[in-house]
Amino acid sequence: MKIKTKRILMLLLLFAAVIWNCLCISNILPLHFFTASLAAVGSYSLLITFMPLLFINSAPTRERSAYIHNLTKREKQMSNVTLCLIFIWIVTLVACIV
Repeated sequence: MKIKTKRILMLLLLFAAVIWNCLCISNILPLHFFTASLAAVGSYSLLITFMPLLFINSAPTRERSAYIHNLTKREKQMSNVTLCLIFIWIVTLVACIV
């Protein structure tokens, strides 16, 4: 899987997780269902982190992630949106726990 695809999937997953947590906070879904958001984001993060280490020969890639100053304007915007969604997801997750 390419880095660009991983970034887009993470962005979509975080957006869905924030909406899921908001539904749990507003009691549309039972509050204890917030753990599905935690499991989805956590398992995807672990998967993209450890998959190349566990299965070295399964998906060889020479692609390297660019440093922040080497990214295009669109990629920087996507990174900023991802960081904002991570912050919002953490805030809504804490709100569900408390």
